[in-house]
Amino acid sequence: MFRNRIGIQLGKSLKVVSPLSPFSNQSFATQSVFRRQLRVDRTFRARNLGLGTKKSIDVMTTKELISQAKSATALYQYALDMEGEEEYKPTRVRYAPSPTGEMHIGGLRTALFNYLFAKNNNGTFILRIEDTDKNREVEGADQRIVDVLKWAGLTWDEGVGATKNDLKEGGTGPFGPYYQSQRLQTYKKWVNTLVENKQAYYCFCTAERLKGLRKLQQRSKGGHTKYDRHCLGLTEEEVQQKIDAGEPYTIRMLVPEGTTSFNDMIHGQVTMNNRQLDDQILLKSDGFPTYHLANIVDDYLMGISHVIRGEEWLPSTPKHILLYNMLDIEPPVYAHIPLLVNNNGAKLSKRHGDISVDSFKEKGYLPQALINGLALLGWNPPSHDDPNILYSNLKVFEESEILTMEDLEAYFSLLKIGKSPCKFDIDKFKFFNSHHIRKSYIYYNSDERKESSVRFRNLLLKILPEELHSAIRQYTYKPMAKIMDMMIPRIQFYSDLKKHTYYFQKPDFDSEIAQKFYKKVMSQPEKSKVILEDLHSGLSELDSDFKREDVAKVCSVYLYEQNQKGNFLKNKEVFFLLRYVVTGNYVGAPIGDTCEVIGKQATLDRIQDMIVRLE
Repeated sequence: MFRNRIGIQLGKSLKVVSPLSPFSNQSFATQSVFRRQLRVDRTFRARNLGLGTKKSIDVMTTKELISQAKSATALYQYALDMEGEEEYKPTRVRYAPSPTGEMHIGGLRTALFNYLFAKNNNGTFILRIEDTDKNREVEGADQRIVDVLKWAGLTWDEGVGATKNDLKEGGTGPFGPYYQSQRLQTYKKWVNTLVENKQAYYCFCTAERLKGLRKLQQRSKGGHTKYDRHCLGLTEEEVQQKIDAGEPYTIRMLVPEGTTSFNDMIHGQVTMNNRQLDDQILLKSDGFPTYHLANIVDDYLMGISHVIRGEEWLPSTPKHILLYNMLDIEPPVYAHIPLLVNNNGAKLSKRHGDISVDSFKEKGYLPQALINGLALLGWNPPSHDDPNILYSNLKVFEESEILTMEDLEAYFSLLKIGKSPCKFDIDKFKFFNSHHIRKSYIYYNSDERKESSVRFRNLLLKILPEELHSAIRQYTYKPMAKIMDMMIPRIQFYSDLKKHTYYFQKPDFDSEIAQKFYKKVMSQPEKSKVILEDLHSGLSELDSDFKREDVAKVCSVYLYEQNQKGNFLKNKEVFFLLRYVVTGNYVGAPIGDTCEVIGKQATLDRIQDMIVRLE
């Protein structure tokens, strides 16, 4: 009989409510969600096990299950999968970086996916520091990891830095310490068990011998290298003699014959011939474990239910499954997220430029923009016609890719992650940054508009040089709100505000951007001078309130009259010319709006300055 439960056995991804679970006191609507999750979960697992179902697995008869099963093994595995313990097993995930330098943008995505999965499943998000490679460790890198996660808004529930305790105390939680360097005795106990069970062995080979072996195998085997088990035949007495003599050693796992299979939530069934696996070092000569031992021991002892990590670890996972089997402990569910690649399809790495999170932060990317972009690298938001939709109040995402953390927490699912590599498009991240800037200044009524304009004024005082502060403060609420409405949609970063200082001072025509457009606008200086003199005359006749529609009308009437006289002018020869003279730029907000904000006298003064400049 299939029991309703929350489980972490092979292939499980979504929660199911048991009458005795902590969720039994939830509302009917909440319980309905979990029942629908159960149906999707069963179907997902059945398909991955070869039970190619066309309808929900929980409404199939036993006869239908048997007829659709590709093998008896698949059917039996499905039965085992669904017949789990009645005990409640919570969702627990971890982000476990190594403190070897600045956090890679891909590392932040891994942390994000773990965080979102925990939030979406009412689980626990843990931070663990895997500092077992002392040769590559960078002092202070652990603190930078903590700082980046806090900046990105990824709060964790347990582990390093989870409280105000000193960082090196390992944080708080029932399964600490959360620094692997503080858990060495634990690893030695587990590796000794493997040695006692003849599933691991001592290796005394020197670095020189191993280097020579690799070179020999590379020449003869086309690059594939494996340890040759030179030390496997040593007797217990010989091993002890070498240890007593002080010879350095490592401990290697003894890979058995056969094949190793596991089910990945993203890649499905993965099988590897054990001949392809090396006798991996588990304990190094310095007494520190390798990643392969430490991660499976810690994941088990810390109750990790799902391991969500990069696809680069997929080839190593059979080794980890073997270790779980050797130690007779249950493995977590695995989900290997797709690689990030550059425009050429090569794996994104430090060689391809500034891809550390700190570099994005320094360039002015907002945390919510970076999170938005990273979430969509591999994960696809649900749509209203998705057959696996679990929520009746689903927000439709087709019209917008701009997602908040709340959106992501509500709708994230590992079932919506693809296998294909994800191209990292920097222009897309600039797009997200500009839209999240706009989003932060959206208003829906006059009170919100006033509040936004005050925040914008404070932003200008923070970003722009001090000599402009007096001019900034002269603007009252309404014109400042107009400046905000014109500037915010035209920037990708807050630092871009420095390109729009013409609201507060005359443009610098010796600047790089002004020089760039000078020849484009002033290709015929004498003609431009005549046009400016005519515009100066026409604009001088306007009232002092200098409304934008009146400015635009003067330009349009002038353009029409000149064409009627046979002095054919293009729009850009009037409107773009005036914009350039007033702002020092070729593109920007409608020129009438800009002139209205800076005022009649400032507009006329700037036109006159350019007339003099052209003489």
